Amino acid sequence: MLSGRATRRALSTSVVDDVLAWSALQGHILSGGGRAETFYSASRGFPFDDADLPHHHLRRGTTRDAFDARRRDRGPPAWVVGAWERPAFVGGGAAATRDRVRNLITNTLFVDVRTPVDRDAALAAARKGAPPANLADCGDLELRLLARQHAFAGFGDWDDATCARHHCVDWNFAPGRVAPRRVPNRWRAERFDESWTEWSHATDDFGQSYYSELWRRLGTSDAGAVALRSAGPRDAVVVVAGGCFAYAVARPAAPAPAGEGAAHVAAAVDSALAAGDVAGARGLLSLEAGAGDAATWTVSAALHPWDEGKSLAAALPDLGGGAGGDVALGDARFDVVERPDDDAAFLALLPPEAARL
Repeated sequence: MLSGRATRRALSTSVVDDVLAWSALQGHILSGGGRAETFYSASRGFPFDDADLPHHHLRRGTTRDAFDARRRDRGPPAWVVGAWERPAFVGGGAAATRDRVRNLITNTLFVDVRTPVDRDAALAAARKGAPPANLADCGDLELRLLARQHAFAGFGDWDDATCARHHCVDWNFAPGRVAPRRVPNRWRAERFDESWTEWSHATDDFGQSYYSELWRRLGTSDAGAVALRSAGPRDAVVVVAGGCFAYAVARPAAPAPAGEGAAHVAAAVDSALAAGDVAGARGLLSLEAGAGDAATWTVSAALHPWDEGKSLAAALPDLGGGAGGDVALGDARFDVVERPDDDAAFLALLPPEAARL
């Protein structure tokens, strides 16, 4: 029989190993066991070109013009607008259920933030002390654990219940560090009362979607929506929907290329640390994202755990650019992309610290 100390050590090792395996499992499911690229082909009835890929405009620096042009008449069905959590993610013969996911969708922009449920327990087991206060306070194992997360933001190009997402902020967009995504982020939504299922657009050899995600409503369905985009040089998106808020802020600088692109940020961070490039690993982890309840405007889930418990305005970094924008949240300035027509309703969907410019 294991002693109490040995049992605790075994449990700590298990939770760390489980979190370290998180990104690989997510990638396996999303790719249908690594077969997505074979499923997406013209010969199988699923053609696409480069402009359909989620990073197409990110690579070209054209996200603002492209999103401005598309959002006018390519928004989602009204029932999709809101805040959603993900109880289950299935594909490639595997499933993930221990994820903390916040997916906020407005008529124009979305923010999607994903972390392992056991992240903080794994950090505690790795650190054996006070939680880290910033990236510089993290050792190699803690940096590796923080790499097992994901967040992205952008615009959903909808055609009835089929959506193709295009990203303007993306955890896994790091040219020269992470290999580019080679298939579209395209799927169809099937509604079930207060939940819906996301089914991959392309199908497998049996005509079935190769992955699915179950989305369950958070908050309310009629709380109104706001979408903000950075007015400064560092891109950022803030959305409010379903009585919740979420934000995603791009890295302050693009990570320097370092050889072949890894499959995802987790693998790129592992490679950087193995090469002694701690600064490169921290740079990859400098993208910021989080979510919370708009009743309190307090961040309850964030890629950087030290941001949890802060107000939205305090969690947002200075985006640069000085004067400009329509709204200020702390040191960050934003252009309004979407808002209710009524001024009172608009102001009710902003945190109390927000200042109109």
